[in-house]
Amino acid sequence: MISIFMKKTLIIIIIIIAIAAVGVGVYFGWKKSKEILTPSISPGEVSSNLPSQAVLKLKALSNEFVVAYWADSSLENIFYLSSDGKIFKTNQNSEEAISDQAMGDVKKGEFSADGKLVLVEFSNLGVSKWNIFDLENKKWLILPSTITAASFSSDGGKIAYLQNNLKGYSDLFTNDIANFKKGGGEFSKKQIKILSLNQEDFDIKWINSNKVLLVSKMFTEAETEIWSIDLKTKNITKFLSGSGLILSFSKFGDLGIKFSANLNTPKLSLIDGNGKKLADFGFYTFPQKCFIAGRSNIFCAVPNDQSVFDRVKFVDDYFKRAVFSNDNFIQLDLNGNKLETIALGDSQSIDADSISFYGNKFLFINRYDNRFYSLAL
Repeated sequence: MISIFMKKTLIIIIIIIAIAAVGVGVYFGWKKSKEILTPSISPGEVSSNLPSQAVLKLKALSNEFVVAYWADSSLENIFYLSSDGKIFKTNQNSEEAISDQAMGDVKKGEFSADGKLVLVEFSNLGVSKWNIFDLENKKWLILPSTITAASFSSDGGKIAYLQNNLKGYSDLFTNDIANFKKGGGEFSKKQIKILSLNQEDFDIKWINSNKVLLVSKMFTEAETEIWSIDLKTKNITKFLSGSGLILSFSKFGDLGIKFSANLNTPKLSLIDGNGKKLADFGFYTFPQKCFIAGRSNIFCAVPNDQSVFDRVKFVDDYFKRAVFSNDNFIQLDLNGNKLETIALGDSQSIDADSISFYGNKFLFINRYDNRFYSLAL
């Protein structure tokens, strides 16, 4: 059931589409600042069926607290992972439990490209473990307990993982999901070692066919270094460095969004797959509040009060869930160098996380109640 708070929120939120910045851009000072430069990238396709004026409706799609969600390749079936490890299929009218087994406290979840597998990190009594749920066979596949971080390849056919070798350092491996489905023995026998590291406190992200990033697990406003590993040459190089670094990438890793807070000054930039800056945005938000929908369009949930980013303490407090934002939704046209405000909401309504956009629908997790929502016609 939706909470009383959210029922009130649904009543007061009538979201009105308004063109906010086509050439003028009063809301973000577009004409004055010109902070977003036209990137020299090729146009791509994006499915956007939102008309110029419409009323959008906010709809709760989950009864559970949600950590991650994903759609299958048809985009017709949407699934979500609850905070205790249950798997549900949901639509605008109902939800169905695919796995009702509570597996433990979920720290994070990542889905494969085809939406048939979800990689989950659990924490039980302070000890982390990684498992994979197979939606086709509706069963959990257990990964070795020594794995400390893992990520799917962009095509979903492989997995990269860091494994504690019990000698004081970690080994980075890659493996085929097909081997894993054959059993633990086949999985161990067929794994490919890339290199060893004298550091364990890393998350990993496989952003394209040959590149895996090592990212500090702990967000910090201090200097952060992100490292890139070439899976073919097995070379490791510095990818990016800076204070308070947060990154997100498009599906195939060709474009990314970078947030930093160097010298107490926030910055949001568009980068390519090699970390090279293509443009600076004229507003601030966090990368997980944006969705790169091709080579020409980006959708973002942007906090109304942009001045909070001038207080770097806000960034740290945000990820500790000590503060929340109140977001509007915008669309960036990279080729035309235009910005449109797609939806304007009331205060204390939406603090969107993990947003995506398909057809005429925004999907996101609302940090106010940790539930999964759609914003659609």
